[in-house]
Amino acid sequence: MTVNARRGEVGLPAGAQTYKVRFSFNALCALEGEFKEPVTRVFSRLEEDLSVRTLRALLRAGLECGEGKSFHAERVGDIIDEAGVAAVGRAIADAFTAAFPTHQVDTVAGEGPGGADPIDEQDGSTGTD
Repeated sequence: MTVNARRGEVGLPAGAQTYKVRFSFNALCALEGEFKEPVTRVFSRLEEDLSVRTLRALLRAGLECGEGKSFHAERVGDIIDEAGVAAVGRAIADAFTAAFPTHQVDTVAGEGPGGADPIDEQDGSTGTD
């Protein structure tokens, strides 16, 4: 199994297998629908007040997106047992972080990849004259 970091995939070793964990935009939207709150709040629970049901639901969404197939909740629980809660938490956090790479966030915020606004910095014009 090859993990493609450029796609935001994170490897999760569990037993004799390594699983791909990934959160696409659609997977994040589905999680918001399931939890009825923004995904940033859901993921922050991993650090604040860990719920085993939340952990399992997050891993299930990440596995289904990363592996491209469905997982029963009980199988996801078995994977957590095999990998360990700490490793699962790290994989989920890393995959969530990979879903929001810095250069994309900067672009959405109106800044280019170098962090500078695309305004002509020499004369300060905005190009709307």
